[in-house]
Amino acid sequence: MKRWMASVLAATTLLQNPAYADIMDLPNPGDFGDGEVTPSPVPPAPGPEQQQTQFVGSVSISAMSRKSGGTLYIIDLKQALSLQRLDIRVTKNRLKILQTALITDAGQRVSVRQLTNTDVLNTGSVFSSESLNQSDRVARIELVAESYGGEADILVTAVADREVPKLTLREQQVVTPTKPEVPTQPQRPTPPAPPGPSRPPVYNPREDSVIRSGDVVYYQNSVGTVRGVYSNGQALLVRDGYYDTNVQVRDLSKSVRCYERICAGDGVEYSNSAGTALRVFANGKILLQRDGYYDSFADVRNVGKKVACVGNVCAGAKVLYQGVAGVAVAVYDNSKALIVRDGYYDSFADTKALGVKTSCDSRGVICEGDVVYHSGTIGVARAIYGNKVLLVRDGYYDTSVDADSLAKRTKCVQGVCTGARVYLSGTIGVIADVFTNGKALLQRNGYYDTMVDVGSVSLAVKCDSRSGICLGSTVIYQNTSGRVVELFANGKALVVRNGYYDTWFDVSSLARLVR
Repeated sequence: MKRWMASVLAATTLLQNPAYADIMDLPNPGDFGDGEVTPSPVPPAPGPEQQQTQFVGSVSISAMSRKSGGTLYIIDLKQALSLQRLDIRVTKNRLKILQTALITDAGQRVSVRQLTNTDVLNTGSVFSSESLNQSDRVARIELVAESYGGEADILVTAVADREVPKLTLREQQVVTPTKPEVPTQPQRPTPPAPPGPSRPPVYNPREDSVIRSGDVVYYQNSVGTVRGVYSNGQALLVRDGYYDTNVQVRDLSKSVRCYERICAGDGVEYSNSAGTALRVFANGKILLQRDGYYDSFADVRNVGKKVACVGNVCAGAKVLYQGVAGVAVAVYDNSKALIVRDGYYDSFADTKALGVKTSCDSRGVICEGDVVYHSGTIGVARAIYGNKVLLVRDGYYDTSVDADSLAKRTKCVQGVCTGARVYLSGTIGVIADVFTNGKALLQRNGYYDTMVDVGSVSLAVKCDSRSGICLGSTVIYQNTSGRVVELFANGKALVVRNGYYDTWFDVSSLARLVR
């Protein structure tokens, strides 16, 4: 019996020892040694620790050029890496990205479609590329961009899956590239740059007609947010001041950045009041904010957009409106201008009714500061507004008159010059002013200064060629003798005789002493 029990124990020991050895020979689960570890082909249970690690590197580009057609910016990677994605954040002003390309360490050029020919991006916008899935290592990034409204700043971020991309900006290139560098694969040509600073093109009808959950929309003169879109063509709409409502999707219009020429944030004019376009919708409705008014909706066709100039009327220009000088503080593309004038309420006016201040009138005849004649009076052209002149005259209110109604001061007209002694209706005077329309200011002792036609006066002369009588000649009239003290071209002579008043005679009635 004892021998049998010993045999059983020995057999049991032999069976247990290999199993124990197998267990002891398994590697420690936490010890991978010094070599590379090959992951098990059996996928582990999902969890946050299984998410792929991403590494990011960024570089700032400041004071980006407004040069039409864009400027090339080159970003070098200190070590070539395969990239997953590019992000671009606009930190100042606005810009348009015309072209983005990756240059591999093998010299291949790969276009980044989502970052090529973008809309104009506003401050705070973040624009991402498509998933690059770039197995080749990227050596540099080339970016062609154009600033709008001022020099823009951006932050370029590269995302990699192996290590942090170290980005360095090269010195700005002043020449805009016209074709890809070392092309090795077909590419679409770069679209032409816009003609100048402008807003983005009109909305994309295909994209902006699609209503999605989370969209801000217009519905029956109200703004709401879509919380769900259903297969029956209805959407759940949430609006301030309203119960949540199920509405037809076809009755909604999506909030967009721009519609035709009006963009969200633009200064606008509506019904002779100034405001801001808070939101723009794909059906052409604009949500307006105006001082002194509740926020309201208007059709884009009835709204004027704030611009720099309309015709020759620009914001800040000095103008004349209804005979009163002022300043056009704002101009709108519907030919309206906001005018500020001393002593008046601010008012809107049609730009065609405004005269813009210039140095001379449209004929180039009357200029600022000229002494002019108008309706029997003399004044000074204080300011010129196209064909209107703001006239200043003693004893009169400042007046706006047509430049065509004015005559400019000159030295001589028809031989009559300033300072000349002349005869008029038995009186002697001096010409104080002469004007281009033939009017002259005559000053005479014992008379008010008088405006006369130069053709009505006669100039003083030394001798009369017909009679031979000269100044100082002794003459006889009806048996009385005298001396000529004044003589004029019309044949009038003033004769001094003893015992008589000084008398005007026609030289044809006088006889001169010859010896």
